[in-house]
Amino acid sequence: PRIGTVNRPKPIAANAAILLTDREGMHDPLSSRSVWTTSVRLLLELIAPESCAACDVPIAREQLFCSECGAWPSAPVLPESQGSAAGAYAPPLSTAIRRLKFSRRADLARPLARQLPWPCLGDASQVTVVPVPLHYTRLVERGYNPAALLARELCRRVGARFAPELLVRCRAPPQ
Repeated sequence: PRIGTVNRPKPIAANAAILLTDREGMHDPLSSRSVWTTSVRLLLELIAPESCAACDVPIAREQLFCSECGAWPSAPVLPESQGSAAGAYAPPLSTAIRRLKFSRRADLARPLARQLPWPCLGDASQVTVVPVPLHYTRLVERGYNPAALLARELCRRVGARFAPELLVRCRAPPQ
């Protein structure tokens, strides 16, 4: 760490928030579960406030990047046959993605997934999302599958089914 930087234990707090804030019962403001999850979320915000996904500078809630890092880079226009892109792989988005993948920042999955567009028309509950699996050695290296974390959060947001067990990677990709 550089002199003058602040290292916060973000992944633990953010992962706890993922588990605690998406439970059923959030719709009823008077339910005990809702009161519990709201209390935990507020406590987590106090302990580990929102920070820029690219540089960790404190930011306002529901923002992804600070003003210094800039805005989400606009997506390139692709031919319809090639699909769609959520954004260009350029800073600050590329920095946030590298941090998610290589710096053990699983907490970045939720804010990044909030920005992903839902590419399917119709009822999302009829769609099953299958993330690309990591090879076992990479999974052990990273401790989690970034694609699975993003897909899980996207499915939670839109109400689609999440099925990470449908695909298994047999060979490690070349590096």
